[in-house]
Amino acid sequence: GDVIRPWRPEPHFPSIPSAASWAVSEPARLAVLDRSFEQRVARWPGVISAVLDRLDSRTTALALQLALAQVPRLDLRVLCVMWHLADRFGRRQPEGVSIALRLSQETLAGLTSSRRPSVSTALRSLRERGLVLRPQPDLWLLPGQPPAESNLNATADVRHDSDPRTSRSVTAE
Repeated sequence: GDVIRPWRPEPHFPSIPSAASWAVSEPARLAVLDRSFEQRVARWPGVISAVLDRLDSRTTALALQLALAQVPRLDLRVLCVMWHLADRFGRRQPEGVSIALRLSQETLAGLTSSRRPSVSTALRSLRERGLVLRPQPDLWLLPGQPPAESNLNATADVRHDSDPRTSRSVTAE
């Protein structure tokens, strides 16, 4: 459902040049919404409204991704990205939310503004705490609930339960 415009003209002489690329990790269908499309659907405002809704959803998702990049702890950032993917692609099951995606650690690194070795360490930590499971190569399972908003700026460990005898911890609820 994402809408992108890779052919959009660049502003004249941008201060900071940039380039974008896309990677498709699952089977996808594409539609070219060019000038010809605009002319054909002009008489149906509902179609244009639906495209604008998709653009708005894309903007909201990008704003969320930017906000998640500010979460200080990488393990919590990875967990939040996994829950964001669960919102889009997940299926609720008795044991948690399953996400059937071919999602490499390299891709997770890109989504979390980090590096692959660090993501590997963060995933290992999340698996050890039972917050992210991987029952099959292309299947992720998120038991429990998404992290509470109050935990997003936490610098302490995120756990299911808090033990006052250990270092400071935050409950993930």
